Amino acid sequence: MPVFRASEFAVCGISTTFILFAVGASCLGVAIWSYVQQGGVNCGQNGKPPLLEWILGTGISYLIIACAYSRVKRGNNKTKGLGMFIVSSSHVFIFAWMIVGAVSLWRDGTDCEQVNSIVWKMGLSAVIISIVLCLCGGYMFNAVYTDEEMGGR
Repeated sequence: MPVFRASEFAVCGISTTFILFAVGASCLGVAIWSYVQQGGVNCGQNGKPPLLEWILGTGISYLIIACAYSRVKRGNNKTKGLGMFIVSSSHVFIFAWMIVGAVSLWRDGTDCEQVNSIVWKMGLSAVIISIVLCLCGGYMFNAVYTDEEMGGR
């Protein structure tokens, strides 16, 4: 298996930032729209948190993470350790938050599929994209770490 350089992952890192921003903005938009239209949570109320609140939290947190990623990419070698900490802790958060969302979606929010299908579809999309982000992020982190460990060949 070839060893990749960290610079070869620049496009993937930028793509991850854009995906986080797009998903965050979409979740935030759907949550705000649903709060305005429905007057609050109208389905999945037994969830901890309810599905709509999870979507709102996803929107806010993904936008914050996207901003942090853009700052990490602009860092220099002195801040490399901090950047790796931010990226790795962000992926741990995304993984944990994805599990919370999956439980809120499939165990406690099944009524949202009929009552508020937009919230259901946004929750489903956000959970699936979170899984993909975690898998890609773990692969990228491992490849970059392996590249540095091998002397940057």
